[in-house]
Amino acid sequence: MEIVFIGGFAPKLRKKEFLNNSKGVYIFNSDNFLYPFIDGISNINECKLHLLSVPFLGNYPFSYKKIYQKGGPFIHENTSLNYCIGSFRIPFVGLLSRSFKISSYLKTNFSNEKDVWIIVSSIYTPILKGVYEYKKYNKRSKVCLIVPDLPNLVSSSNNPIYKFLKKIENNVLNLYYSCVDKYVLLTDEMYNVLPIGNKPWIRIEGIYDSNNLIKKDIRKDENNTILYAGTLDKRYGIMNLLNAFNQIKGADYRLWICGGGNMKNEIEKRALIDPRIKYLGQKPSKEVYTLQKMVKVLVNPRTSFGEYTKYSFPSKTMEYLSSGTPCIMNKLPGVPQEYLKHIYIPKNESVIELKNKIIEVCNKDVREIECKTKLASTFILENKNCNVVAKKLIDFLFD
Repeated sequence: MEIVFIGGFAPKLRKKEFLNNSKGVYIFNSDNFLYPFIDGISNINECKLHLLSVPFLGNYPFSYKKIYQKGGPFIHENTSLNYCIGSFRIPFVGLLSRSFKISSYLKTNFSNEKDVWIIVSSIYTPILKGVYEYKKYNKRSKVCLIVPDLPNLVSSSNNPIYKFLKKIENNVLNLYYSCVDKYVLLTDEMYNVLPIGNKPWIRIEGIYDSNNLIKKDIRKDENNTILYAGTLDKRYGIMNLLNAFNQIKGADYRLWICGGGNMKNEIEKRALIDPRIKYLGQKPSKEVYTLQKMVKVLVNPRTSFGEYTKYSFPSKTMEYLSSGTPCIMNKLPGVPQEYLKHIYIPKNESVIELKNKIIEVCNKDVREIECKTKLASTFILENKNCNVVAKKLIDFLFD
């Protein structure tokens, strides 16, 4: 089984180069989601896996320091033919060059006599255009599109020019969707907004990278410490968490927050007023995973307000549940039912009920907490690891 996996992941040996040439914060979110898929598929003996990297970098000169990002082959364990597409980092010109190079690369290396599955790992116009052109050349090829998010819901920008360009892009994408044979969706609701029709699809809400697992024992903080680690965006309920904590009295309560985003200044202001609040800034992943095991409670304050919540599965859900620390979060439409028994859910999405749930969990019997968190951790480690999820994907492709 020949599979070409195309996505915005960066070759591991080039991450430092891309990071140094990026202006501002460059977060490898795509890598964190895609490499577990890659590793899982590469462990399946029947699959011959090839990687085509199309790094999600900014544009020159505002977000990227170089006008051209070089391409070239790269090595990744248990994979075969791997290549990173080079392109100009100029708007429009860069998009066209990427799609042309993707199509040319596929035509050169995977002839029209080959049966090959192309896995496209996000809705990204240059990739889909390149694959669309290739499939016209090789009608024996098959395409699977993984949809981790919907382009028109990723940004909360109200800029009219941005919205106009997005509308044009969506019209173009409708043409490129015609080359897709099967879909992998993050949530069931995505089916209602994509032109899938009668084409086969499955839901894979996420995948757990077992490399994140901290196996050594971590000493628990002695206080009732609450941790939020993730994007500090106002629409993710950060203000609710701050206001809920403000209503909690007691010197033994602490609130630790990691991450970056538009709520950073507000968090720093609150920390000046209340010394129990500590803003830790952006931390490397391993440090965050250690903190998750160290604290008393993990909180995701995101509410179900906003249409995007129907099409989103918070990636931190798997991290939180695997940590062995109790997790508090609201019942969100994008989170499957099977997760809910492992989560502490407030009665409603109000600030006062979030406060009540934090106090309740912090004061629960230790044995009860240990029993619930052990079941939660086992659920993630056994059912959502890269090998299990990758096999589910491959079985779906070759069904």
